[in-house]
Amino acid sequence: MHILRSVLKTQFSWIHVLIGFYLVVGLFNLDRLPIAWNDEIQNLDPALVWHHTGQFCSPLWPNPGAEKTFLSYPPLIEAWHCLWLFVGQSPGWIRLPFLIFHVLTAILLYRFVMNQLSDFSINQTEDKKYSPQLIEKLALLITALFLFDKATGEIARSVRVETLILFLILSFISLFPKSNNRNNITVTTALGLCLGALSIAHLYTWPLVITAAILLLNRLFQSAQKLTTFIHGFILLLGISAPILAFWFLVKPEWNDLKAQLFMQAEDHSGTSIYSNLQGFFIGRFFPYTLEQPYTFFLHLFYWLASIRLLTHGFISAQTPFGKFPFFHVQNKMYRSFDTIFIPLLYLSFSLPTSIFLNPQHRYYPVQHLLGLLVIAVYLKNFNPQIPWNPIDHWMSIFKSKPSSPRPKSKTWKSLSPWISLIFFISLLAPWALRNTVACLQRQERNPHTAINFLNKNLNSVPAGEILGEPIANYWLSQSPHPQNWKYGFEFYPQHFPFNPKIPRYFLSRVTPQQLPFLQVQDSLFLTPQFDFTQKLGHTYNGFYLYKIPTALAWNRLTSPEILKITSGH
Repeated sequence: MHILRSVLKTQFSWIHVLIGFYLVVGLFNLDRLPIAWNDEIQNLDPALVWHHTGQFCSPLWPNPGAEKTFLSYPPLIEAWHCLWLFVGQSPGWIRLPFLIFHVLTAILLYRFVMNQLSDFSINQTEDKKYSPQLIEKLALLITALFLFDKATGEIARSVRVETLILFLILSFISLFPKSNNRNNITVTTALGLCLGALSIAHLYTWPLVITAAILLLNRLFQSAQKLTTFIHGFILLLGISAPILAFWFLVKPEWNDLKAQLFMQAEDHSGTSIYSNLQGFFIGRFFPYTLEQPYTFFLHLFYWLASIRLLTHGFISAQTPFGKFPFFHVQNKMYRSFDTIFIPLLYLSFSLPTSIFLNPQHRYYPVQHLLGLLVIAVYLKNFNPQIPWNPIDHWMSIFKSKPSSPRPKSKTWKSLSPWISLIFFISLLAPWALRNTVACLQRQERNPHTAINFLNKNLNSVPAGEILGEPIANYWLSQSPHPQNWKYGFEFYPQHFPFNPKIPRYFLSRVTPQQLPFLQVQDSLFLTPQFDFTQKLGHTYNGFYLYKIPTALAWNRLTSPEILKITSGH
């Protein structure tokens, strides 16, 4: 409720135009953006099985025991799906709340930047403070860096838990200043529940949760009222523990099953060496995004340098480094704001473990990106770097007529600044704009209900069976007449699907019959594109083949390594 009130209290400005435009486009293309990764279906499957059978399991996951009790992934995303599936089960309905969470996170980010820079300007002299116009433009720019980032946007529309993580982080940070009020037990409870939810979101959030909990407990224990401090500390720890205890009570996992699934899944994401992890951090993770967003590498390099500078300067400024822990008791006036230490520590507590010990997965990128943008706001607040030109104004100056009187000759970098800023804004907006433009041009071919109706025509009369292949088949299964009698799986995870000749088995794929001659083509889906030139653009449902797998020999051939290279790239 606090977050909703905060959003509603925001005075009308350009942020409403930005958010409104993003939301309208997002809603329009919500189910037209293709399923980016298999994760969207994998994270949805245990909740779907629970809805249809009452069992919390997933034969879709490769980990041993997942077909009996699902323990391969922390339960936050599954708990959300279990609740939301009562509302709707189509791709648009499943993705809708994640779009909303994404937008709410952007609004909270905007308010955080505005509050940081406004608080700075209030306490500064006229020659050092930021003008209200500049503060708003900086907040808009940082918010746009979040909204239009390619990786962050893909995470949001792919129904990944990172979208919930980003929202929980900003919710926690928004509530954190209110922890000064030792009489507000509601705030302490909400802060604890935020950290508790983060602890069951993903294993990589644990260093972040531990750091945040220590910093918050330190803040609470600075109170002179020992009883009040003890009560708030107990409530905080109870709030953190509540989601974990609720999961343990409801699911009742066996330790051996938990070890065989969750910890095995975690081991699969651990890196081989610190060197290879760091190499992958910069090359494997950032390079693909740098191709579309050239500023990405330099932006993340600045996150690291800014965090180190903030913490180092705070440490040096402490007068009693051994008497009091300097990160909490800095003496420098500039560092009296707790955010100055708090935000960089949160960034490093997440970035260091994920960069050094884990494989460079794309899923870590958005969390790093959001925490890094918070670091930028804190850096601007504390170091007040001079911003000699406004990129928007200089950009617009390209299109202005030259003044009649000659202007003094400017420096080279300043004369180039409009073009640099123009390239930056194009780089920022181009991936998002291109992706949504293609989705608009291919609305017919990207309509998921076209594929679902295709499967309805062929399979609704079949009382029970198994279907593998394209992820849209799992969305069909949830809406089929007999969902409890059907199973969905990936052909590259065949271990839970031994061939049973009594149960019909189908394969949905774009791979042509010429490449799969050992399968029987039952039907095909070919659509007429709205525009001829869009035939080779994007990822559509045009060109689907529904195969029937006739024999165990055909099944073994389909799951062989040489065929998997064709069907799935594995």
